Amino acid sequence: MIYSNGYADETAAKKIYDYADDICFSQMPEIIALNLHPQNFEQTVKMHDAVLNIIESGFYPLAMKQCFNWFNRKAEASVHN
Repeated sequence: MIYSNGYADETAAKKIYDYADDICFSQMPEIIALNLHPQNFEQTVKMHDAVLNIIESGFYPLAMKQCFNWFNRKAEASVHN
């Protein structure tokens, strides 16, 4: 968000919170995909803090493979029901 969209760190953090709020409101399974790099931490402190805060509030951090596996299990369960 910061490098690709040119957002300030504060704006990127607000976007993370907004996305989390939208997911909670919709009550639909969704993901927020993030590509965080330790070498960029100094420029993205507020965004990293936002991610940690939404995880502490109940969001589950998953690696991409875990996301694919989760969605595949959901898809298989809906086919069998």
